[in-house]
Amino acid sequence: MALRSPCKQCGAQSAKLQPRCAQCEAWIDLPTAYTHFDVLGFDETLKLDAEALRERFYALSRQTHPDRFANAPGLEQQIAARWSTAVNRAYQTLREPTSLARYLMELHGIADSSKGVPLELAESYFDLQDRLAEGETGSLEAFAADLRAQHAGLEAEWERLQSAWDPSAPKKALEPIAKHLTLRRFLDSMLHDIEKRQAS
Repeated sequence: MALRSPCKQCGAQSAKLQPRCAQCEAWIDLPTAYTHFDVLGFDETLKLDAEALRERFYALSRQTHPDRFANAPGLEQQIAARWSTAVNRAYQTLREPTSLARYLMELHGIADSSKGVPLELAESYFDLQDRLAEGETGSLEAFAADLRAQHAGLEAEWERLQSAWDPSAPKKALEPIAKHLTLRRFLDSMLHDIEKRQAS
């Protein structure tokens, strides 16, 4: 459920966090604790509607851009600047599915295992290096084809993982996402290396 924002001036409650009170138009400062989802007014999920997210971002940007408050009292300028910064950070994080997933992992204490190479992938890559050192150049294309097939499989699996999001058990939904992102990262890296080698 999105964080609510009570107005200190008139006491009105809104359904979600927002910069101005819908009743009296007073500024509502950001609370000390909030998430990117709270700032943009969405519930936590692994799959956000891109168009709805973009529309909300532009609406909040127009409402809080510091240039609009250059001649406003100091406190208004400060609140608008805080909101503008928070809106931009939230949008940059949530608009891309991978960074959104990593952010959710961070919120729910799921370790980012991207620093450790998946064992199976590492072994096959080292095996490839040995074969290339022995002059087996045909192995490179075969290995690249296998990586591309794995990558296509990951793309197909991504939709299923996003759809499996359960707000009542976020950690359970995020654990397979963490593994997926680690594998995807290394597949991308290896494919990039191979394509560079093939181009040279």
